[in-house]
Formats: sequence, structure tokens, C-alpha cells
Amino acid sequence: MTAETAPRPLRLWHLVLWFAAAAASTMCGIGGGLFAVPILHFLLGVPLKQATSTSLVAVFAMTTAGTVAELCSPGNAVHWPIVGLLSAGGLLGARLGQLALERISTRGLTWVFAGALLAGGARVLWAEDAPAAPAALGISLDLGLGALVLAAGFAGGFVAPLLGIGGGLIVVPAIYLGVPGAGYLCARASSTAMAAVNSAQLTWSNVRAGRTHRAVILPFALVAVLGAVTGIFLVHRPGWAEGARLSMGGLMLVIGLQYVRRAFRAPPQA
Repeated sequence: MTAETAPRPLRLWHLVLWFAAAAASTMCGIGGGLFAVPILHFLLGVPLKQATSTSLVAVFAMTTAGTVAELCSPGNAVHWPIVGLLSAGGLLGARLGQLALERISTRGLTWVFAGALLAGGARVLWAEDAPAAPAALGISLDLGLGALVLAAGFAGGFVAPLLGIGGGLIVVPAIYLGVPGAGYLCARASSTAMAAVNSAQLTWSNVRAGRTHRAVILPFALVAVLGAVTGIFLVHRPGWAEGARLSMGGLMLVIGLQYVRRAFRAPPQA
């Protein structure tokens, strides 16, 4: 039997790896699904489309816990008007992304993963480290900026079911670079809150439709919560976010190259 038809048992070191990825993902505002899916697919042998659906359950647990922890933090950087616009765009984008997932081939999805990881890894590594602005101050959304935030939410929602992520890969740089006054921590925190809304919708539909690998859902979700709370605690400590950013960027490039290799080896009809 192949790995595609016989997933391997979950080991403790898989959960330790996922905990580290969840904590680092929360610090950087990048969807933890970019790491959950490779762990499920490459290490546990879960079929790629099932791995993306299963990942969204863990992403929901991680982003919900991360948002609650952020709100309880003295350095809370959630900006609710931005979250509202991101969520509105994300809900529509997620529905269309789910339809696209049902029509894309496994090989095509592999190429999507490769491109997202390589582009995201490069962005993470070469991003400028800038101080965050307080979420409640210095941000004014006019019609143009509101449309930009809505579009970013739509794009983040669209890729969520395709990649099994919360959409932060797109949303964080869009808010950080496009909205004056929204520093890195504000973009990260608002993206995480939006991802909780998006992944809730997708988690419910995937579990109900039986698209997930049920054997790993509970342990992955519990570890995601622990990782998210740890990540929020660390991101507000000097130096931790920068170290996580560099480590994560390098790892994303390595995993992206692994997907490229897998895509070239896959049969054309896959």
C-alpha cells in the first residue's frame, strides 16, 4: 500500500514539531496550515486534499486561541474594523475557494503549495522589521483603504481551503504594507482574528462532509491551542518575533522545494 492509501500512525515527535510550527506561525502571522499540511502529507502520509481539510481544523483551534490570547494581552493589537472587512471578504472567498478545491487535480494543488511556500518564504525572510502601531490609534480607513482590506480578505479566504491555511500569507503583507499606521503586530493580530472566522466555516463543512483524517484532529487541535498561546506570549517579547521570522522563512523555502520535487515526480493526470 502507498502512503496515499495508508496514513502512518501519529508519533509524539510529530506533535512536538507541530507545536513549534504553531507557535512560530502565530508569532509571524502566517497560517499554521502551511506547516500542518506538510506534516500530515509528507510525514503521516495523509492524501494531500484530505490533509488540507484536516489542517483547517487545527488552524481554527490555533487562530481562535491566538485571538483570545491576543485580546487578553496588554499589547493587544487587534483592530476590529479591519477584522470586520477582512472577514466579510474572506467568507465569500472561502466559498469560492472550496469550489475550486473540488475541481483542481492533486498535481495542480501541489504546484499551488510549492508557489505559495516559496513566495511566502522569500517574503518572510526579506521583510523589514518595523515597530507595531497601537491597534486603536493612527489608523483611518477611507473608502479606498476599506476596499483594499476587503479585497485582501477575499484573497486570503480564497486560498484558505486550497492550502489548508487561514489566509495570513496574503493578508498580513497586504495590511502591513497597504494600510498606513497598521504596524506588523496589528496586521498579524487582525489577520489571525479573520482566520478564526474563515476556518470556522470551512472546518464545519469539512468535518460534516467527512473530508478530514479524524484520527489526528483532536491531538493536532489541542497542540495548536498550546502553540498559539505560547506564540502570543513570545511575540510581545523583544527579539522573539525576529528569530521566528528568520527560522520560518528558511523552513518554508525548504518545504516549498520539496513540493516542487513532488510535483515533477507526480503523474500528469494526478
